[in-house]
Amino acid sequence: MTLTRRLVVVGAPAYAIGILLTLTFPLLFGIGLLLGVFEAAMAHGQPLDPQRFMQKYWYLDLVAVPVMLLIVAIIALAAPKGGEEENVGQERPLGPPPSFPPPDPSNPYASPYSDSRQPPFDEA
Repeated sequence: MTLTRRLVVVGAPAYAIGILLTLTFPLLFGIGLLLGVFEAAMAHGQPLDPQRFMQKYWYLDLVAVPVMLLIVAIIALAAPKGGEEENVGQERPLGPPPSFPPPDPSNPYASPYSDSRQPPFDEA
């Protein structure tokens, strides 16, 4: 996972960062759902006022996202350095194509054109 030009995180820390960034909003949704259920249970049959509920918990999203980003930054900075860092953004030189073994003339499933034998049909 490339975070900056010089900071590349690989392996388990990269997976942890990806999971944290992916689960931020579903986690916030679940927390909001649980808070809503809790507020409804504590209302004792009284109708809920959505404005009061939003005024009570408006800060959750504003706090949770920076906290997750701070956790991600801590994981990224604590991750071991080295390994593939120097290879990021560099093209790898292409070598010669791989050599394949010669076709087996006794193979009944081999293509008739895959070796030096004559094709089975005359092409005029």
